[in-house]
Amino acid sequence: MKANTTGIGTIGTREFSAVATRLDVGVDRRLCVQGRRHQQFGVVVAGRARVLRDGAVVGYLGAGDHFGEFTLLRGLPSPVTVVAEVPTTVDVVTGSEFRGTIGADDASRDRIERMLDARIRDWVSVPDAATVTEAAIA
Repeated sequence: MKANTTGIGTIGTREFSAVATRLDVGVDRRLCVQGRRHQQFGVVVAGRARVLRDGAVVGYLGAGDHFGEFTLLRGLPSPVTVVAEVPTTVDVVTGSEFRGTIGADDASRDRIERMLDARIRDWVSVPDAATVTEAAIA
């Protein structure tokens, strides 16, 4: 079974599945690393991964969730590290394969862009505890 890509649209997913490489990764395997410019896009098929920013957990990915869009769509280094929390299966494509499949479909790319904006808000712009505490005291 290939990735459940319903969260990123239906056009282009057949092409994505046809070119994706299936990887089974073990616990604590890093799927992407904060600060690096990965040229891959992945979709979790099964399992669960932690999303870390500066070593703190900011989210989780499960079946159907994707990673790698920060670099491919915005040209930014990854703002997070994604680590398999349990044995996890992912489908992965290179940047050029992404651009030729899901990335070539406007509706799918728009869905990923909206998710990217939400992730920037939720994962990258998370105030640290000191800022929250200072604001509460003031």
